[in-house]
Amino acid sequence: MPLTLGRQIGVFTRLELPNQPPYTLFLQHRMDRGLALIRSTTTYVVAFTALLVAIALFGAYRLSRQLSRPIDAIRHQAKTVTVGTSRKERPPEGIVFDLLKTLAFDIATLTYRDIMMIRRIQPVIASIPGYTIYDISALDQQGNPTDDSLIAVRVKGGLAAGMKSRADKPAVLMGVKRTIVSTGHAYLGRGKTDNAPILIIPLRTQEAGIGNLLLLHVRFNEKLTLQEKIDALGYRYNDIRNLIDEYNLKWDDRFIDRFSLEALFSEPIEIITGRIKSQLYP
Repeated sequence: MPLTLGRQIGVFTRLELPNQPPYTLFLQHRMDRGLALIRSTTTYVVAFTALLVAIALFGAYRLSRQLSRPIDAIRHQAKTVTVGTSRKERPPEGIVFDLLKTLAFDIATLTYRDIMMIRRIQPVIASIPGYTIYDISALDQQGNPTDDSLIAVRVKGGLAAGMKSRADKPAVLMGVKRTIVSTGHAYLGRGKTDNAPILIIPLRTQEAGIGNLLLLHVRFNEKLTLQEKIDALGYRYNDIRNLIDEYNLKWDDRFIDRFSLEALFSEPIEIITGRIKSQLYP
């Protein structure tokens, strides 16, 4: 019995048997099932192939990201070391940077974030009457503090020379200093024991993590203009203003002049905005 081509089914053509006797119905049914199976199998193969291609592309993307990290790190390190020298800028200078140089700390020990932060807040510092350098040890391989991490005073200068510290002998790293080592961010505020204004700067070593903390006792320059105070506050200015907006109060930059610089940099934002609110509505 001759076979003829029937209607097109996807990329396949259905075979039809002319003048089919009854017993051929079963054969035609099986042929239809076979074609359907081939079509579904082909669909799965195409889909599976597409999935493999997608996985391969994603793997290549992840690999390229991993390979780019050391390059980015080198670029970031170069940016940190050469801050102030690229684009014909002057090297960082000012009361804090000058002290770092005097203490033989290279700018490469600072992150770019902290360099910019110090540049911003330096105008508010009138003097640095004392300092303490701490050694940090026993961090994990990623440079994070552990329960065994220690802090110990290396040297004191100025008024700090006569101050006692629990870290005069190696002690467990804890409190604000542990947070600074963990985050790697400089801190400007008050000491927790004596409530004195301080600036703590984390200093990185060639290895991962923080190798030293430099604690500076600072005195504020209250003679700054309003705009100079706003510029030095940076994000804290925005935080104060945003919280006042939450109270549905009309903001006025002159609110800043109602506070000392020590309060503006040391008090929690909620305390500052609460005082502004109480002054507006006593």
